[in-house]
Amino acid sequence: MKYTVKILKQTVEPAPLVCMFPQGEMFPPGKRPIRVKSGYQWIINHLDKDIITLPLGIRIEYLDQQLPEVFFQLGKPVVDSKKLDGTALEKRLTEILDSMLDPISAKNRGSVILSGKKSVSEQWGQFVDNFKSGKQ
Repeated sequence: MKYTVKILKQTVEPAPLVCMFPQGEMFPPGKRPIRVKSGYQWIINHLDKDIITLPLGIRIEYLDQQLPEVFFQLGKPVVDSKKLDGTALEKRLTEILDSMLDPISAKNRGSVILSGKKSVSEQWGQFVDNFKSGKQ
């Protein structure tokens, strides 16, 4: 945590970026309650300037394919980091993760930023489509 504070105190351009899991480790997105460990608040308390905190929800879901899809949703940035204590961050993260459920269930995949390998069923569907259209 001391190293993180040291990085965040740097005055370089572009400003340093630190990514952290404030729960201390990765948990399944449906696990409740979300508990932010004290390290986040410790870092904020040891900074002499505000930092921008950008909450991020991550869900890894197996929908209709053998391979998982990863969904990201950004929350609203908090510029005055002293006002975002652990309890407020827990609430924001819970809201973000919960708000992702309906669009994912409705198969609204949002913007695809990276595509991976096609699953067997996707390859088969493409083969069938090509066969029907005579593109063998």
